Amino acid sequence: MAGEGDYNDYFDHLLAAYKYRNQPNVLILTFESLKADRRGTCLKIARFLGEEYHQRLLDNDEAVLKKVLEYSGLEYMKATVNEFWKELLMLCLPKKTRSGIP
Repeated sequence: MAGEGDYNDYFDHLLAAYKYRNQPNVLILTFESLKADRRGTCLKIARFLGEEYHQRLLDNDEAVLKKVLEYSGLEYMKATVNEFWKELLMLCLPKKTRSGIP
């Protein structure tokens, strides 16, 4: 299997990052784990960001966790991708340039 990608060899990139996997400020996730267990993976991200975020989601903020799960879902992202790029474009363009963009 060749690892050619748009920005160098994928496997070279993976190996370069993998050596840092045990550093406290590095979190390595896979698409497969996110797809298989989005709730567990989101909680893992919350724990990585700080135990207080993880506990908040578990203890008393199920509504926030539900929103995180909704917004991180492929269905939601597919439905809102055009709006996302439009908003990003509006942020990047100078004000006088974007005045004619709906």
